[in-house]
Amino acid sequence: MGHKSSNQEVFDAVGRNICENCLEGYNASIFAYGQTGSGKTHTIQGILPEEFDLNKLDDYEGRGLAPRIFE
Repeated sequence: MGHKSSNQEVFDAVGRNICENCLEGYNASIFAYGQTGSGKTHTIQGILPEEFDLNKLDDYEGRGLAPRIFE
């Protein structure tokens, strides 16, 4: 994935398949690796909970892999 990839694109490429496999009983893991400040936390977590506002579409779209998988 490129540096301009959205969290939705990452979820579609990685998260959806891992989530489906987990629901079928397989073990799964997502491992974020990279330099400090490269976006690992943002990719996994997205917007921090204290900053999240359900009334803002941009915040909803800013969810990371974990919230998307749990949804």
